Amino acid sequence: MKITLHRAADRGYYDYGWLKTYYSFSFGEYYNPNRMGFGALCVINDDIIAGGHGFDLHPHRNMEIVTIPLEGKLEHRDSMGNREVITPENIQIMSAGTGIRHSEKNPDPNQAVKLLQIWVRPDKTGVVPRYNMLPIKRRETYNTLTEIIAPDKQSGGAYLHQNARFNLGCFQPGHSVNYQISGEGQVLYTFVISGSYQTGDTLLKERDAAVLKIPNTCRSNRVKNMGDLIKSLQWRYATKKFDPSKKLSETQLNELMQATALSASSFGLQPYHILVITNPETRQKLRPVSWGQAQITDASHLFVFCNMVKPTEKTADVFIDNVSKTRGVPKETLADYAGMIKGFIKNMDDNSLKGWTARQAYLAAGNLMLAAAHAEIDTCPMEGFSAADYNQILGLDDKGLNAAVLVAVGFRAADDPYIKSVKVRKPLTDLFTHLK
Repeated sequence: MKITLHRAADRGYYDYGWLKTYYSFSFGEYYNPNRMGFGALCVINDDIIAGGHGFDLHPHRNMEIVTIPLEGKLEHRDSMGNREVITPENIQIMSAGTGIRHSEKNPDPNQAVKLLQIWVRPDKTGVVPRYNMLPIKRRETYNTLTEIIAPDKQSGGAYLHQNARFNLGCFQPGHSVNYQISGEGQVLYTFVISGSYQTGDTLLKERDAAVLKIPNTCRSNRVKNMGDLIKSLQWRYATKKFDPSKKLSETQLNELMQATALSASSFGLQPYHILVITNPETRQKLRPVSWGQAQITDASHLFVFCNMVKPTEKTADVFIDNVSKTRGVPKETLADYAGMIKGFIKNMDDNSLKGWTARQAYLAAGNLMLAAAHAEIDTCPMEGFSAADYNQILGLDDKGLNAAVLVAVGFRAADDPYIKSVKVRKPLTDLFTHLK
């Protein structure tokens, strides 16, 4: 059994005045590459909302959202016509599916409301949005773990579109309970709302969390999911018309950036930098030097992949420092590797070097599009632009960078004429040759 600890003090924290929140995983302005969620669990926000304040009407799509009030009251309204006030005696479950808009506000001007908001990625997208509020029978949770959310409708209670179960328990001092993880590769995530508990030799206190995982020794899931990946690639296309009203959530953006950061590159050097542009004025300036293409201004985000024009020995030194720090190895043991990288850079002329770094940027752009397709987020790779004008507008020349390729990211407009176009690719027999 592998145990990973998440101490309460290690969470992200932001104070917005009316909202004080602790982030267990990367969310909004808080980004931690080591806290990107576990499995389908991607958000646990520990919120304190001041009296009379709250979240105005905002959209969600393809996400399972669970709200657990701890103190006070929370008023919910949504685009399906639901209006409820939830208390610590209730839990709220919402499937965003094809799209839903909702607000969450504290109706009591004199008392703060404390709650946990939990997001789980669904196992299928595009479901019909739904909302449900269910009572929690606290007595049934004493000295036992009671399942309050199940993975399917057949449970007769609250359910999610995901193979995930939520259990709640309230224990007297000295009481213990056993919980059977259902199968190989399954993860148990425990979160202490109040008090403390011990698992093995590890003591967890209020708001601490622990991940307990049975090592997965088989790869059947990877094999099974390859078909899903191919379906995602068949689904994607170079989106020509984006819906300007649909925006990436902070979670979606962070996940796409993480996937892009994991792209392969020669030596692992990543000789490029990526600009993520949402500023409307900047994008209006870029559109005329992009052949007037609407994707520049209409997509949710514009990624500009900028290759290093001339990486130097210092570039290699920075990379080697990062390897040493990340892997915990002395830099002296990496001297030969550093010498190889520096020799490779030194032996190329300027044009060859610039072409090489641009190719690394293209690898990262491909990873971004693959990750987006897997999440049913639309993209359009773009080479129809003036690199010289981009370099001038974005101040890239002074930074030793060059705009290599663009990827517009967002959500397709329903009337994009290319949605139904049949994908045209070479037959495998023409594209591949087997040398045996």
